[in-house]
Amino acid sequence: MITPAQCRAARGLLDWNQGRLAKAANVARQTINDFETGKRMPMPNNLRAIEHALADVGIDFFSQMALEDGVTERSEGVSLQVVGPFADQRREELGAEEAHVAEEKRQREGYLRKVRDKLDDGGR
Repeated sequence: MITPAQCRAARGLLDWNQGRLAKAANVARQTINDFETGKRMPMPNNLRAIEHALADVGIDFFSQMALEDGVTERSEGVSLQVVGPFADQRREELGAEEAHVAEEKRQREGYLRKVRDKLDDGGR
């Protein structure tokens, strides 16, 4: 069963608002809001629908228990795996986005280098 924090994190990975998740899961937006804010747990069928809607677009939920010297630690999280019928398209989009970010960084570094060079030359 997912936690409210995992639900919020999953939406963040997908850049989805509560309304988009509600539509994908076929539940009310208020159901998502109440769950994520801890006001109430959704009915079991609604919670399953939320989990399935996120899993269908590549979200993988995990929960781990680690034992060390008799201490139990609980770790929960989410990860995004690009899967499904639009996986190739999404991989291309992610690759293009990474290339765009890299180009912006390269341009910023070039600009900063010019400013530093100008300062080193005494502003000439």
